[in-house]
Amino acid sequence: MWKSEKNSLTNASANPQNPTQNKRQWLTGLQRAAAQQDAGAHTALLRYHLHEQIDLNRVYELCESRCARGPIDAQSHFLLARMLDSGNPRGKNLAQASQHYAAAVHGKHPQAALYMAEAAVAQGNYTATRQHYETAANQHPDAQFYLALMLIEGKGGAKDWPRALALLNTFVARCTPSSADHTTTDTVEDLLEKVLSRLSSRGRNTPNQKHTLYANAHYRLAVMHKLGQGTPVNYAAAITHYTEAAEYQHKDALYELGMLYEEGRGVKRNTALAKTYYQRARDAGHSLATLRLSLSYQIHSLFRFALTMPSDQETQQHSKQYRLN
Repeated sequence: MWKSEKNSLTNASANPQNPTQNKRQWLTGLQRAAAQQDAGAHTALLRYHLHEQIDLNRVYELCESRCARGPIDAQSHFLLARMLDSGNPRGKNLAQASQHYAAAVHGKHPQAALYMAEAAVAQGNYTATRQHYETAANQHPDAQFYLALMLIEGKGGAKDWPRALALLNTFVARCTPSSADHTTTDTVEDLLEKVLSRLSSRGRNTPNQKHTLYANAHYRLAVMHKLGQGTPVNYAAAITHYTEAAEYQHKDALYELGMLYEEGRGVKRNTALAKTYYQRARDAGHSLATLRLSLSYQIHSLFRFALTMPSDQETQQHSKQYRLN
């Protein structure tokens, strides 16, 4: 009886809107199975209340019940932490949120350590921040990016440019824009973030945010190749990464490309293309690009003025013509 019921629940959870399935019976069956610690039924109920019939109070109750029974359910602890952190649906409680984040980290939830790291940053504890990013880096690409920044700057420990370079290369390989735009089926965590985003602007990892991290990673790689941090100086590689970041209107990358093309470093000098990059950087909000364009115009005007000035010989002849005797 239990096995057949479990199989029917599995089929129902795959398609809760199956016209042949009575939804009330389906929900009753899921609730019965979840009460008996069936992980699949618990996840199906969470999906239902986060996607089809949004009810954060019910999601909170399900996760709270699951956590109280044990053993550690990392996903439920993480979902509770996110709701307590955001203040929805039952108010903000950072102390309880931290406890649930810690339990989720103990249960090896890949995203929990990211939020623990954010809390440590807010407290100015960079050593703990770095440790949390280390914990999450093997499973979560965002942690690789943030850990790389700490390794570059030497926050929370010694600088390690070669490892930072490797982490950034891994990040850009895993997090191409196509992977952000064409995701697979949303996880329960993804569904919760979408709900929280609509309610409180506390969501994470939207496509625009992914694009920002992707562009920033390429920009950091470009700087490292340009300065020789963890790798020999390589202007060609720097230009490749700057160009990739510029595709997403990264203002600093656009400005650096303008500089490189204006000065002819790592690429053939091209003042017209440099001007284009400066204009794009200015439009993206880079203040120095505006100054650079202004100076270029002034220098160009002075150059044209110098070309039209008469020679010394012409000046002497002109003076003799009007000299008073």
